[in-house]
Amino acid sequence: MVMACDFSSGPFHAWYAPSAVFYNGGGQTYAGGETIWAWIHDLFGPFEKMGELSEQRVSRLIPQHGSIAEASEGDTIRVRNVIVYEHVLVFYLKDEGMRGEGIPVRRMMEFVVGPSEIEGQGTDGLQIWQGKVWWDTAVLAREVEKRKRALALRGGKVGG
Repeated sequence: MVMACDFSSGPFHAWYAPSAVFYNGGGQTYAGGETIWAWIHDLFGPFEKMGELSEQRVSRLIPQHGSIAEASEGDTIRVRNVIVYEHVLVFYLKDEGMRGEGIPVRRMMEFVVGPSEIEGQGTDGLQIWQGKVWWDTAVLAREVEKRKRALALRGGKVGG
């Protein structure tokens, strides 16, 4: 769904807990799964699809974030795992006049994933509780601007 840039085919809570928090490397914080999903929709909306360079992917799972000592007697222990993910994401523009080779951007992400906040939500009973991403968005912005200028020189316009 996300790699295909198809954000209308599922609800936010298939991925993010209603109380999730997402920290973008540019200093922005997004609170709430619905807010995060709307931001992701806006962020990736100009792209037809995204892909990964699989030979440039590193993942690490740090299990059981949290401990039994944190729970009071009778509390349900909600173990959460931390996933650290570094990859090169390749962006493909929707606009026909600016299409071309994908634009590769290196990103590092960290997710805290645990049991769904609300029963029946999530994917396989899991949701993202916290997300963080570090990436140089200027790499992407520069290439998009370069393609807009090239399109203008050819007499075209974005979206037309």
